[in-house]
Amino acid sequence: MSTNTKQKAKRRINRIMHEFELDTSFEFYLEIDSLEEIKISGVSDITEYSENRLLIKCKNFYLSVKGEGLLLAAYSKTITHITGTINEIKFLR
Repeated sequence: MSTNTKQKAKRRINRIMHEFELDTSFEFYLEIDSLEEIKISGVSDITEYSENRLLIKCKNFYLSVKGEGLLLAAYSKTITHITGTINEIKFLR
């Protein structure tokens, strides 16, 4: 993914967070490396996990990740790393 594409994605995520009036005073970060890899910080819990969907609880919202062959490659206080074919990412209240 090119630097320009990553910057556009980051701006879009920031706009979505602002539109949803999400609290950004804590460390939330979503890095989309490709359609096969994302990294997230600021995760408080994984509430649903299957090879087709992850529902991730953050401070004031949920993040839904849908795809195929999803794998929770790493999960800790600082980083959550998901691999697989990612088809959809949604912010949910």
